[in-house]
Amino acid sequence: AMIEKITISVGVVRVTGEDAKSFLNALVSNEIENISLGTTIPSLLLDPNGKTISTFWLYASEENTYLLVCQR
Repeated sequence: AMIEKITISVGVVRVTGEDAKSFLNALVSNEIENISLGTTIPSLLLDPNGKTISTFWLYASEENTYLLVCQR
């Protein structure tokens, strides 16, 4: 057996405000209108042409507050 230490560096972007949901809906691959608080989903950050810029996890942490957790 072998044990190997793996270090992953992540970055977190916090998006807040009354328009956070509509702002993110314009940028990410998932429809987030119905995401429940405390839910985490995989998603893609898209450019205006719909091409992938980055992958990340989207976490609905509080009302009108979302965390985007991505690898650095």
